[in-house]
Amino acid sequence: MAEKEYDGLLKFIKRTAEPVKDQLVQFVYPLYVYIYFIFLRQNKILEAQKFISKYSKPFLNAEGYTEVIEELHKFKTYHEPQCHSYFKNFYENKYLIKASEDSLKLLKTYLQEAQCRILVTILQCQFLIKVIESESNSNVELENSVNLNDENNSNSVNVKTEINSNDVNVETEIN
Repeated sequence: MAEKEYDGLLKFIKRTAEPVKDQLVQFVYPLYVYIYFIFLRQNKILEAQKFISKYSKPFLNAEGYTEVIEELHKFKTYHEPQCHSYFKNFYENKYLIKASEDSLKLLKTYLQEAQCRILVTILQCQFLIKVIESESNSNVELENSVNLNDENNSNSVNVKTEINSNDVNVETEIN
């Protein structure tokens, strides 16, 4: 079910126009990681491996992601990532994403219409989403970086997860 929802989200992003597409692409990588963790938590190792293999190609082509994805692929239990210097941040902190209100409304509408209960739960529990001014109302360029935010002490931890629609080609990676 989570894989189906993720695949639908990728297709939705593919159909979305710029600049909204650039903002929605920010959700792709962290959702990928959290869905993999869900499979591990449910002890569905085969499904986890299929999921990561099916959806890893765009990240392997993005600068700086090859080693991270290879490390993720090695985990066979839910607790292993908790000891990893990079992936433990996904357990300990919320993932911070900045997007315009218009982009978030569009995403919310899609998730509701497609009945993406798993993705909605992940977004509610694991993400800290900050609303920024839309590009049409501001001269400030959208920051495509995402950080993990420590909810307990309000410190942001940069885990080098910069990604944008030029790095991850959702168009060519969807079957």
